[in-house]
Amino acid sequence: MKGIEFFIAKRYLFSKRRINFITIITLISIVGVTIGVAAMIIVLSVFNGFNKKVTDILIGFDPHIRIEAKSGHISEYENIFSDLQKENISDVSPYILSKGLLANKSFNKVCFIKGTDENKISNVSGVKDFTKFNTDKIVPSLRMGLNLEKCYTVQKEQPLPELMSRAGSDEDKIFWKWNQGVYDWSYPLSVDGHFFSTQEIAAMTKLIHFSAPNTYEDQL
Repeated sequence: MKGIEFFIAKRYLFSKRRINFITIITLISIVGVTIGVAAMIIVLSVFNGFNKKVTDILIGFDPHIRIEAKSGHISEYENIFSDLQKENISDVSPYILSKGLLANKSFNKVCFIKGTDENKISNVSGVKDFTKFNTDKIVPSLRMGLNLEKCYTVQKEQPLPELMSRAGSDEDKIFWKWNQGVYDWSYPLSVDGHFFSTQEIAAMTKLIHFSAPNTYEDQL
């Protein structure tokens, strides 16, 4: 049976000269199938890698499980900790989400504030990778990355800044000087994913007038 299959394949791959048209069609078919399969493998590999990267980022800043009360707050959360540890949950951290009030000289603004236990949050969140930096010298960013080559605010291309090496830092972190960047790469005061020194940002907030996050960022 194997000999018959090989004979048919050889006959259509290398036909006689008088029916050379069959050979051309066969070669086109082989090339087409090869390109199609290769493209599918490459695309699936890229998307699988991208999916893993996004999942790692989301899991790093959002918990696997979130337990909330139907109304109000969970007062005796230590008992829940004990029950979770019996289910082989390695680490847990309490948090509270409540309304707050931002006030300056001219107006007041209601906001939502989330608070966590600073001694436990690093065990369940990747935020510790950013809070370990001294914000008096560095402005860590959650949204800047090597794929950010276009500034959508002004609809223009933006070159990547000159990257710096930093001894002892993680390989997935990049460093650059804000004053040497262009557009997004030169704007450290964006409030949608940057970490600031509390003392510094509080002092600047007292000196400006704003009515919304956009005007707040604009005044900064």
